[in-house]
Amino acid sequence: MAEHSVTLRIPNNVDVVNRDIEFRVTQDGNFFGTLKISKGSLDWKPGKNQKDRPFRVYWHEFDDFARDKRRRKTR
Repeated sequence: MAEHSVTLRIPNNVDVVNRDIEFRVTQDGNFFGTLKISKGSLDWKPGKNQKDRPFRVYWHEFDDFARDKRRRKTR
């Protein structure tokens, strides 16, 4: 199984207002992707090509996904 590592960079304050919180994720010591969390959405940029547009998930979409995932696991 792959080993993942997550690094967090937080702006000067804790509230997410005008700046994203950025997580850098590695898998087996190699760069895996970047997760940015903002007050509007979650953005995932996989792999090495960080110039590509991120996969964007709005908070209501993430809520639907998480609730659906939980329902499927409890059945």
